[in-house]
Amino acid sequence: MGSYEMRVKFYNMNCYAKALYIVGWIVLVGGILGSFIIGFELGVEALIVGIFSSIISGLVLLGFGQVIEILDDNRNYLKKLTESQNNCKEK
Repeated sequence: MGSYEMRVKFYNMNCYAKALYIVGWIVLVGGILGSFIIGFELGVEALIVGIFSSIISGLVLLGFGQVIEILDDNRNYLKKLTESQNNCKEK
């Protein structure tokens, strides 16, 4: 998928899914950078724990955003399907 298609998909996302997507990336990047900063002060164990916890937390948020996006797509599809069935019954 090209960058244009990705931008269009991101623009058309549900606002809650978009918020979780953005927060997920902030947690991933910020957590990993913070883990490196704290890891150099406290040791390798803190670095490893920080990186793993940041990755897990960020991926969970990204996953919830994706689930919300899929559910929103299904809701829109069912809404269109019901409208088309109602239009056929009226004719």
